Amino acid sequence: MLEESLKTGLREGFIKKSELTRVNVDSTVQEKAVRYPTDARLYDRLRECAPPPPGQHFIGRLV
Repeated sequence: MLEESLKTGLREGFIKKSELTRVNVDSTVQEKAVRYPTDARLYDRLRECAPPPPGQHFIGRLV
């Protein structure tokens, strides 16, 4: 993919061949804070976002 990007850049005139004499590549990948869904969290989120059933009162977060 990198090779094709460079070829396209050269062909279209976005980069010059002289600009490719030295290339710095940052290969570090930073982990993101991934939260995996659990049943309890999904049910809690549904309870917070869903409207109350007809004829019943909504009970919010009990804290």
